[in-house]
Amino acid sequence: MHAAYICNEVLSNLPTNIDISSIAVCSNNVVFVGTKSGHLVIYTITPCVETAQNKGNPFKIDLTKSIRTFSKKPVLQMAAIDELQILISLTDCIQVHNIKSFVRRDDGTSQPETKDSKREAMPLVYTLQDSRMGTPPTFFSLNVRYSDGDKEELPNLRMCVLYKKVAQLHDWKQGEQKFSVIFNLPTLPDFMRASLLTRKYLFCGSRQQYYRISLKDGSEKPLSSVGNNMDSIVAKLGNEAIAVGHDNEVIPLSYEGDAIWSSGVKFSQTPTVIEYDEPYIVALTDSSVEVRPFMTDAPMVQKLEISAPVCVTKFQKVIWIATKKSLFRLYQVPTEQQITAVAHNKQFKLAELLAEKVPEPRDPQKKRTKINLIRTLDGLDKFNRREFQAAFVIFKQLRANPIHILGLYPDLISLSILQMFNYPVEISPIGKKELEGAIKVLVDYLQLTRKELVDKERKGVTTVQPSEYFALATTSGEIPSTFSVGSLREVIDTALLKCFVMNNDPELGNLLRLENNRCNYENTVKILEAKRKHKELVSFYQTRKKHVEALKLLKDLSGQQNSSMSGHEMSVSYLQKLGVDYLDVIFEYSKWVLRAFPNDGLQIFTDQSPECESLPPNRVVKFLKEITNKLAIQYLEHMVMKRGMKEKQFHNNLAQYYKDEMMNLYPAYRDSLTEGEEPAKAGHEPGDLGELRRKLIDFLTESEHYGAEDLLAVFPTELHIELAILNGRIGKHDRALEIYIHVLKDKKEAENYCKSIESKKLPNSNWQNVYLSLFSVYLNAKPTNAATMLQAPGPVKADVDSALKVLQDHWDMINMEKALKLLPEWVSLRRVSIFLENVLRKTTNQKRDDQILKNLLVFESMRFQRELDCHLQEKFDLLDEVCHHCRNKIGNSKFVRSALEMETGKDSKLYHLNCFKTHRDRVDAGRFY
Repeated sequence: MHAAYICNEVLSNLPTNIDISSIAVCSNNVVFVGTKSGHLVIYTITPCVETAQNKGNPFKIDLTKSIRTFSKKPVLQMAAIDELQILISLTDCIQVHNIKSFVRRDDGTSQPETKDSKREAMPLVYTLQDSRMGTPPTFFSLNVRYSDGDKEELPNLRMCVLYKKVAQLHDWKQGEQKFSVIFNLPTLPDFMRASLLTRKYLFCGSRQQYYRISLKDGSEKPLSSVGNNMDSIVAKLGNEAIAVGHDNEVIPLSYEGDAIWSSGVKFSQTPTVIEYDEPYIVALTDSSVEVRPFMTDAPMVQKLEISAPVCVTKFQKVIWIATKKSLFRLYQVPTEQQITAVAHNKQFKLAELLAEKVPEPRDPQKKRTKINLIRTLDGLDKFNRREFQAAFVIFKQLRANPIHILGLYPDLISLSILQMFNYPVEISPIGKKELEGAIKVLVDYLQLTRKELVDKERKGVTTVQPSEYFALATTSGEIPSTFSVGSLREVIDTALLKCFVMNNDPELGNLLRLENNRCNYENTVKILEAKRKHKELVSFYQTRKKHVEALKLLKDLSGQQNSSMSGHEMSVSYLQKLGVDYLDVIFEYSKWVLRAFPNDGLQIFTDQSPECESLPPNRVVKFLKEITNKLAIQYLEHMVMKRGMKEKQFHNNLAQYYKDEMMNLYPAYRDSLTEGEEPAKAGHEPGDLGELRRKLIDFLTESEHYGAEDLLAVFPTELHIELAILNGRIGKHDRALEIYIHVLKDKKEAENYCKSIESKKLPNSNWQNVYLSLFSVYLNAKPTNAATMLQAPGPVKADVDSALKVLQDHWDMINMEKALKLLPEWVSLRRVSIFLENVLRKTTNQKRDDQILKNLLVFESMRFQRELDCHLQEKFDLLDEVCHHCRNKIGNSKFVRSALEMETGKDSKLYHLNCFKTHRDRVDAGRFY
């Protein structure tokens, strides 16, 4: 506790015939004391300089008046209205006395005393006694209101007088010096024992319940209950709240009757009367006076040993408390002294409350700085008491400098910076048991600060002014006037990294994977290597584009057993994400994967990610071929068959790589054949050779994008099927069919070849003459290609029967004139009769169809000419004709005329040509001329 008030007992040991029952105070230090015997004693109590004689009670006390005939009944309640120069008292009635002689004038002086001034009674100006009520008034409550807050004018005074269950509202008429009744509230819910009058409401309390009564319509609203052990108490708390008593608790309510807090201000004993003196509530109990601040969890500030206090009143800044035989004067200790004392006692909420009270009209920023300093002490104290969550709530409210907050954690900031900070209190080091909780709270704060800085960068802000943050510490040394957002982010991100490492937080990986993380490079690498956070280190290297370092680390860790980083999968995944800008790095660090795990390594170049698809295929093919021919084949198969690449170069390369790989295996297969054993049919060779040859044959058959002439120049002569396909692709069907018929002796394959060529109808393949070529090869005993003669297993003979069968089966695909010229003279006409009949029948039918079509065209031409002549003969005048769309005259403009109406005999519609083009959808459907 601290001394919030200076308490002086200004009157003591009053005569036995004076028992104080009420008091009132006005200016000029005049105190009106009412007694139970009905006397009114008036004192002037003036503060003076403290001397040895008056030590402990530096006041000059004068008995100004003593009015024994003031009332025959006890003076139960009094109130002095200084501005109106009246004293309102309650005995068995309500009386209003003029106290003009006691009140200070506008010039600061008081009414001069006459010779008999001490014997003169105060003039009685008005008595309020309503005989219709049947009972004397119980008590009254006042509401003094100034017009628009102007205290230079006389205030408006209203008074509410309670008679058990009846209340009357009065308005003071200063000119007439009397109260006039505004209205009655005749049906109060109970006998009221306390009341408070505001501008709109009457708050009152009975023994059981508090009520809010509207002065507009008399409506009632029940509030809280009174409690079990006390009479009701109603008092005003500033300009926006009231207080009601409940047992030993004072509950603050808004003017609407709603509780401001979930709990009230608790006292050690049950209060009987309370008085609000910002920021304190002064409560009178049976044995003492307690002082507590108006705040939640209010501590005891001061306890005054004033036994059996009777009443309390406040005038200006002084509180007066009376017992039966004594009068006490309370005056608040200067606020600055109180702030120092409560801050020393670590009652920071109270210190902040007191600081809010201090007026700083000229420099409001000074007041705000003082409050922030108190909050700083509160936050640092909570931090030292390990209430980290509560401490950071304060730091966030202050917008504390994040560098100063990091200074509370010595391991998160460099020693050179830490030594520059001087905190207002000593910061105790954090123990190991408390570190996890402290770091967790710090992480939340740093992430929030980081988000703010990232938003600044997005908006183009590059610097941070020191005024944007509140300083928790003073700084020694040279500090820049502004900070760059980037440098501050580097400090924040590096601190976050250290926090995550300390708490082994999985968020570490998320931070390092952010493209915009600003962690200090050297410190981050050092920390992650020391803690063996290899996976996170790889992520950090990746975001900083240190791909060589990351791939070296992955390669080194790939061979470690029982490690999450072992194996080649992470290297493959990393390389897939690099893209064309790092092609040389991809080539360098994919070699070991391709050699050890060729299928998985190939996925580095064949993955469906945008980065892999951006790699230049020509360089990839060249690189893979340097490793193995098989890898190049697999890559080209993927590019051609899955991605649909159509470039001639890659189709040629795939065919050549098939051929090269196959020819590497062919000698071994040929040597494995026993004497007299025939080689297997093309594509049916054992092992990889057969598979490769099947792929090559299928590729040459299906692909349309390779250069057949280029491949013919490099393919060996022993690849008969392949050469046949290539010759056919460039339209050299004779050579292809010679291979099938004379070398391979396979007529069926020759037929299939012709069907394939005819069905595909490829450009430049001369597919129209493929059956003529087959017919010619059967008849020709001397092949056009000398190599065919050399490779034929036996002598080449003409096969007239097979040729005639081709002529008979495919007569519609063979030119009759060329076929007859190729036939030997000794072939009888009967053997070709079917062919000739079919051709002549087709020719005759075609000629008849052509004649019919010609006649139809001639007829249509004649009809069109007649219709045109008819239209050309028609004449009409356009001078007065208008456009059917815009309604303007046609004149000499280009126009369009509807043909449908001309044909039906109706009047034709005319349109400007431009109107017709612009609004075609709105013009009537039909033909136009």
